[in-house]
Amino acid sequence: MLYDNQHKNEEGLNKILSYKASMGKGLSKTLLSMFPGIEPTVRNLVLPTKDFNPF
Repeated sequence: MLYDNQHKNEEGLNKILSYKASMGKGLSKTLLSMFPGIEPTVRNLVLPTKDFNPF
């Protein structure tokens, strides 16, 4: 998105904020008050494989 300069328009900024809202602690109170209509994106459920061996 940054390479295409999508972060410079309102739609791109809303997309970035929706990604942020779906991660970790979500949006801060300040961002929520400035952008009240931001909906978090749906995150896919990733299940670990049964053959996982870190060594």
